[in-house]
Amino acid sequence: MAQQFVRLVLTNARHDVIHLAIGDTLTLRSSKKAPDSRIHHQRGDKANLSTYVLGQC
Repeated sequence: MAQQFVRLVLTNARHDVIHLAIGDTLTLRSSKKAPDSRIHHQRGDKANLSTYVLGQC
């Protein structure tokens, strides 16, 4: 899917430089049944969250 996306962008973009930003935003989940739900290290240093949270990336 990633190869097809890059191919699509390169064939349709009319720019010399293309910037691609990939985010690794963590979506908090409370169910262990959620797809790819795992224990993640919370890097945000938020006071209301523990250091490790159950989430989906």
